[in-house]
Amino acid sequence: DLLRRCNWRMVVFDNATKSATKKEKQITELVEQVDKIIEENESKPYSNELFEQAQAMASELYYIQDKQRSYAEQTKRLNEMLEQNIRATEERVKQIAKTLGDQLASAESARLNALNEAQSVKKQSDDEIRQLKQELEESNNALAAMRNTNKPGRRSTGPCSVL
Repeated sequence: DLLRRCNWRMVVFDNATKSATKKEKQITELVEQVDKIIEENESKPYSNELFEQAQAMASELYYIQDKQRSYAEQTKRLNEMLEQNIRATEERVKQIAKTLGDQLASAESARLNALNEAQSVKKQSDDEIRQLKQELEESNNALAAMRNTNKPGRRSTGPCSVL
């Protein structure tokens, strides 16, 4: 955490080395790091003010990260709720579709039954009408025959001479 806050800046010293070259290299590296930090701080030495600014920035960063976590958690919860609502809605739609399908099948069955019944009644009616027409025709023929046989001057051969 310390290295991260220091932008991963560090200088490692080998205090046990006897090599003058290595010691010189370590000192050069330290001076370069210090010069770099001074340049980044616009030639201002590190101060309590810079520390406070860094702390404020760290606090702001922590606040932002905390808000991001909070938003991520809320988004996750909302997505879960949305998924539950979608599943519940899909299930309800399936139930409604099944109910409507059943009702449609029932209505179609009733329609077909009514159609069959109507066709049956029509056939019976047509048969009755045909039979009544036939009986009427037979009656008309019989009546005509009776009228022909009962003309004046002819003797009636049937049971009724009035007609």
